[in-house]
Amino acid sequence: MATVIGFGGNQSGTSRAIPSSQIEKGIEQKLKAGGVEAIDNLGADRAAHAAASLAGPPAIGQWRIDRLARIAIDGQAHDVLREIDDLARAGMSAPTLFVDLLAPVARRLGDLWEDDRLDFIEVTMGLWRLQEVLREIAGHAPRAPAPHMPRTGLFTLLPEDVHSFGVAMVHECFVLAGWQAELLVAATRGEILSAVAASHLDLFGLTVANDSHIGPAQSLIRAVRSVSMNPNVRIMVGGPVLTRNPGLLAQIGADAMADDAIAAVKVGERLVDAVRLAAPA
Repeated sequence: MATVIGFGGNQSGTSRAIPSSQIEKGIEQKLKAGGVEAIDNLGADRAAHAAASLAGPPAIGQWRIDRLARIAIDGQAHDVLREIDDLARAGMSAPTLFVDLLAPVARRLGDLWEDDRLDFIEVTMGLWRLQEVLREIAGHAPRAPAPHMPRTGLFTLLPEDVHSFGVAMVHECFVLAGWQAELLVAATRGEILSAVAASHLDLFGLTVANDSHIGPAQSLIRAVRSVSMNPNVRIMVGGPVLTRNPGLLAQIGADAMADDAIAAVKVGERLVDAVRLAAPA
């Protein structure tokens, strides 16, 4: 499974870890203060916006990504939805909106944090708004019919990872593709393993955000295989650290990886269908 943000990592694949208790306290303080402060115009040029609108079919350019990043911080989810309405009306699919627009906006927020232009709480609140947009779009998008034998999957992130936007995006893409897919976030290792042991899963998807998560991911994957009700469960991973270094796939012990949520669905289907074809009649 591929997460498509990974903004917590810099070039070395490390990240600035902040305890969840500090995040919650900071968010509460921001809300009591009346919301986040406006940030600088991120280079989103209104003239460029108008020119692009007159040029023909809507296109996703950096100007739109920058503008939506600002709106995610300054505004609300419905403000973001209004800004992308032209793309949806033009027929852009929900998965494409997720991967080609929302994911780059999330990465942009992360870049601004790395550059100290936003604080961690502002980024977290921006991602919350993007996740609201994600759910809203997915809730109105057409779903593929489930096959006679539905494919099942569980998607999660390591307990050490505090941001669930990427794995939520992957989960929604699998649901839209007709999978019986579950999303597990803010879970302990024990809760993850209990969920795996409780049902017959075809696919287990795990986000790996940075280098410091390689060891915990490797350990969790071994445990997943040992407790899974399905001895042939397939495991897919993704994340910025794997995108930078695909050779880590074998080290982690997963069966496959994908670079984005759309690719993850295709890879997941191939993995599961291959197991079913090989099974005795």
